[in-house]
Amino acid sequence: MNIILTRKLKINSYEIIMEIGRQTQREDLLSILKLAEHLKRPLKPMDICKNFFPEKPGSIGEAILIRCKDLDLLDDEFKLTNIGREALNASKVFLKEEYCYLLWITRDFLYPKKFLDLKPLNFNAEEMKVNYFLNHRESRENDQIIHTPEDIKNLKRKIFTLPNTKDKIVFYEIDDKLKEIELKEDPNLRIFLEIENLFEKSLISVNFSGFLNKKIENIPEINIDELWLSLLGDLKYDWDSTKNALKVKFTNLSDSEKRTMKKTFKINNPIIPNLGMFDSTEIRDIHIIPKGKDDAQLWAEWLLIDKIVNYISKEQYKEMKNEIENKFEDFEILFPSMSELAKRILALNENKEIFFPKKYWFLQTSLDLNIEHIK
Repeated sequence: MNIILTRKLKINSYEIIMEIGRQTQREDLLSILKLAEHLKRPLKPMDICKNFFPEKPGSIGEAILIRCKDLDLLDDEFKLTNIGREALNASKVFLKEEYCYLLWITRDFLYPKKFLDLKPLNFNAEEMKVNYFLNHRESRENDQIIHTPEDIKNLKRKIFTLPNTKDKIVFYEIDDKLKEIELKEDPNLRIFLEIENLFEKSLISVNFSGFLNKKIENIPEINIDELWLSLLGDLKYDWDSTKNALKVKFTNLSDSEKRTMKKTFKINNPIIPNLGMFDSTEIRDIHIIPKGKDDAQLWAEWLLIDKIVNYISKEQYKEMKNEIENKFEDFEILFPSMSELAKRILALNENKEIFFPKKYWFLQTSLDLNIEHIK
């Protein structure tokens, strides 16, 4: 069984000053990173001079290593960083720029990376510092100016992909204050949690719709059993985990549900622990079983009558009983004889214009003619 849960993605929008790195082709810097990868040890100034500037003093090599360190391509020991390895993989390095940006993040539980999008604004960092931050540093005239939340600060030194261009960026420095703003237009983004093969080897995926339109990697750990019981709500008390089936009363079922032994339930705004609230949904084709002995007896007899759609022999009647009995293996079913069932069918007949319903004749003919087998 598969389940799809969805909800609208809540977006938090900020104007903020940041120093970021954008990927740029720089063969000179990439050569240094390739050397570090090849040597598999911390680089030394003489490594640079020996391989690239044999006629130059060691101070040249040191200056180049410091430049790579400033760009976070190398660490304090002049070894490759994660940012440096990403630069190697993309054959592009991250060059720094400071600007005022429009930052979109989400705090949805299903997307721990938080970052959604980043766009430069039409004024520079210095203008923003004067217009927004410096003017309100000593007062609370503008409540939209707030200290940068920790979860945004934690984006520092992490690499993200811009949704429109697919270019990668890295956040180097993030200002300690920002301006929270309202979205001018609703992008109508949605997040989807999809679970395939719920009761077997479950496959879990999380996806965005809208302009993001992508599968989310590194999703949080999800407890399938806990999720399922939360979806069931009060129905969880009738859930049989050994059979992966819901115990139900026979009188509450439609004819289709009786035949298929499956039922669809509507779930209103389910709340899943650690994952939050989702939109109302339907859970289709839940396997159902009798809640008690009486339900099993009524259900089995109903299925027996329902299966009689043509003339049947005594042998076929026995096979039908065995087939139905296997569906209710936890209960002892007492099936009526063919003659008893024929009488019950007459009693159940609601159409008084047809004195002898077809199902009655399908049984009674076999009895009258004493038919043991039908080829």
